[in-house]
Amino acid sequence: MRYALKDRILADPERQEVRRTLDAKERHIYGSVRRHYCDRELKPISWGEFALLFESLEYKTIRRDIIDAQLLSTVWLGTDHGGGTFFETMWFPVDGEDMQWRYCTEDEAIEGHYAAMAQIKEGRK
Repeated sequence: MRYALKDRILADPERQEVRRTLDAKERHIYGSVRRHYCDRELKPISWGEFALLFESLEYKTIRRDIIDAQLLSTVWLGTDHGGGTFFETMWFPVDGEDMQWRYCTEDEAIEGHYAAMAQIKEGRK
């Protein structure tokens, strides 16, 4: 199952108290649990759920590749970073400026990751 990891993280009894505490704090501050956060399927989640999922490298990492000892990473951001973008690919070259691409869906992010990889490899020839 594609998102069994999310269910496992959120069901962890040790993390339940953290989630309840954050959600209670959000209700206290805003009067309700707001839905500014989305999981990888773009389903709304609470602040507490977001916090638990975001701390998991396994959950938030979509793809990660090393090209010539430099990192290309695609991750789930959990919040809208403008225009409905919840995913991001970053290239961290040693000898140049970082490059960034943003996507609205996980499928777009995966496709974009491989396109970025091809672009980087082509540029390094």
